[in-house]
Amino acid sequence: PQLIKAHGAVSQEVALEMAKSIKHLAAAHIGLAVTGIAGPAGATATKPVGTVFIAVSLGHHSFFKKFLFPGGRLAVKKASRDAALQLLKTCLSQEQPL
Repeated sequence: PQLIKAHGAVSQEVALEMAKSIKHLAAAHIGLAVTGIAGPAGATATKPVGTVFIAVSLGHHSFFKKFLFPGGRLAVKKASRDAALQLLKTCLSQEQPL
């Protein structure tokens, strides 16, 4: 709740904490999290529709990437899904963390 209050639900901080938390709660080696604004509502001047943060927690390292996807709700959701899987694939294929 403190992170959401300080940075908003759609933020790198929240995405990173979500990825770390799911990894811990599931007793897994990897955590993947997506938070964003798919629309049509919820946008702000600094976070328009299509703003998405994706985070991966892998071992002792965590990574995030910010995206701004075009289109309506369904397009943003599909692009987010595809980007999350691509980021996960990239993180898993790296010898060294990103």
